[in-house]
Amino acid sequence: MVHNFKDPFLVERFLDLSQLLDLLLPITSVCSRWRNVAISTGKLWTLVIINPTRSAETESQIIKIFLERSANTSIIVHLVGPHDLASEYHPGFMQLFELALPHLGRCFVFRFDYLVEPMVYNIFPLPSMAILHTIFLFGKVPNASSVTLFEDPASYLRVKDLTIFGIPVTPFPQNTVSKLIISPYYTPEVWVLPFVESLP
Repeated sequence: MVHNFKDPFLVERFLDLSQLLDLLLPITSVCSRWRNVAISTGKLWTLVIINPTRSAETESQIIKIFLERSANTSIIVHLVGPHDLASEYHPGFMQLFELALPHLGRCFVFRFDYLVEPMVYNIFPLPSMAILHTIFLFGKVPNASSVTLFEDPASYLRVKDLTIFGIPVTPFPQNTVSKLIISPYYTPEVWVLPFVESLP
């Protein structure tokens, strides 16, 4: 019976399940037809999670699968930062992120969870994120005196430039960012910015 569902119906059900990543890959194994429908539906593969806490080989394969299957579709890039010290101690994190770099032009939501105070490195070329719409930052917002996360902490409401783990983002005036959401575990008063509905 389930094998007789029309393709549009399957796509709708798959999209409902796409938020449950543990179910997304298994549905491609139900039968050859379901697999073909799932693989050819780019919207199913738009959440690209980069997590260095998992096996590097497995993580690399998953990232490549999602980037390939979401081709020509806008994507959400979700970085899960290192759990100790700084990015220089996690070359695997950088190697995994490099897989996504050529695809950042398709990124409309950028989410970064980091569990430690980040350090800034000039490692990557300036990526183009022309359709960037929303940025989520979760974790410890660094003290402005020790790390420059934003270009100018005194005018961070304008958010002209953003550097995350050495990844400079194209200046926002050239983009269409409409939301900046910061949800830190702790936040010095100067950095209190729970939600910005619209950026100038």
